[in-house]
Amino acid sequence: MMKTRIDRFKVKQVMEKQNIEALQDLAPLAKISPTTLYNVLDSYAWRAATLDAIADALKVNPLSLLTVDEIAE
Repeated sequence: MMKTRIDRFKVKQVMEKQNIEALQDLAPLAKISPTTLYNVLDSYAWRAATLDAIADALKVNPLSLLTVDEIAE
């Protein structure tokens, strides 16, 4: 089974390039709460709207923030 997650490492790479130092700084730019941001990173439970908000704040394609993992059933 394949599962898709918002990859914390990919988000942090883009943040570094844009001089965004911490996730707490990204959350208001994405107009989401820090709790939501922390909960969706590396989680398989996220909403497309949340991914879009993060990607819009970082000015990147939403697909560039995703990783697909193969999960044993």
